Parts: sequence; structure tokens; C-alpha cells
Amino acid sequence: MTRRVLASLVRRAGAGDLDALGELAALVDHVEYALALAAHNAHVGPAAYSWTEIARELGITRQAARQRFGGRHGP
Repeated sequence: MTRRVLASLVRRAGAGDLDALGELAALVDHVEYALALAAHNAHVGPAAYSWTEIARELGITRQAARQRFGGRHGP
């Protein structure tokens, strides 16, 4: 479903609908927040995954995961 929504927004923007660009930007913000919250919760939640495990799933280094998502108070 997400891919269809993104493809639709890209088509709209390509057809000259600049409002679609704003909608895409808003989606980026929402997805970034959701990813940060999920990563933080995976680390501090009941499963308590390590930053190495989280990083492996995200395809980034442990250090990058910790720097990006390991804030002292969460996202």
C-alpha cells in the first residue's frame, strides 16, 4: 500500500501538482519519526535488542544506529 501511495504522489508531482511535493515531505517526517520510535523501543523495550542487531536489520553500522536512534530520552 505504501508503495502505491508514494508512486501516486510522484506521478502527481511529475504532472505538475506541487501539493504532492508537500505531501511527500510530510510523509518523510512521519516515517522518520516512526523509524526512530521503533528503533528506540526495540532497544529499550522487552526484547532489548542490541544496537548491533538493530543496525544489522537497518543495513547500517552499530555506531550509526546508536547515534541516530539512541538519544538519552528517545525520539
